[in-house]
Amino acid sequence: MERSSATVVVFGATGMVGGQVLRHALADPGVGELVSIGRRETGLPDSHLSEILHRDFNDFSPLEGILATADIVHWCLAAYQSQVSPVDYEKITVGYLAALVALLEQVNPTVRICLHGAAGASPEQTASAVFARVKGRAENVLTGSALEDHLIFRPGLIVPTAPGKGRFWPKGLLEALFRLFPALGIKDSDLGAVMSDAGLHSEARGVWENRDIRAHLAAMPAAQRERSADGSAR
Repeated sequence: MERSSATVVVFGATGMVGGQVLRHALADPGVGELVSIGRRETGLPDSHLSEILHRDFNDFSPLEGILATADIVHWCLAAYQSQVSPVDYEKITVGYLAALVALLEQVNPTVRICLHGAAGASPEQTASAVFARVKGRAENVLTGSALEDHLIFRPGLIVPTAPGKGRFWPKGLLEALFRLFPALGIKDSDLGAVMSDAGLHSEARGVWENRDIRAHLAAMPAAQRERSADGSAR
């Protein structure tokens, strides 16, 4: 699947993974229009990027115009289970996505939607871990919808590349684990590169486990993986 002058929408672009998806999309010549939707601006100065501030993630009707014309939607909005209440975790992970999917079914059922999921997600609801069941319910929202063109990415350990520490573990420890056991996960910049590239150019659909993400990364040219946020590769 090759898309040219595609309209790409990214939700959650101020987060670790969403920000990387946005940066790689900025540099992809296949992207014609790039839109970030969130509660905060990314602060990235780029003529190809439009930013829309949106507060109510239970109601996306004010965004119907841009969503109706989108070719690809990246859903990278997420919360850490330990930092919100169980009710809010369900609402953010499942409820907000359900609201978006319901609108897209009405105004743009052929859109490609790329979901930032997680390894261990349990659509069957058989896992003991709460996060796995909640992430599985989010996947079920998408797979049970009329939006047939979707990709669900389930990365393992995500290693941050920005200076500082990981969310829960020291960044140095994460990097050491990744060097010893690279198959455990992927760098956030590489995950962003794969999600952006696959959304635009892959014919595949369905679930991509961590090994599938890494395989796609290995097949990408080095220059493509390392595109910068200033769009210089256009």
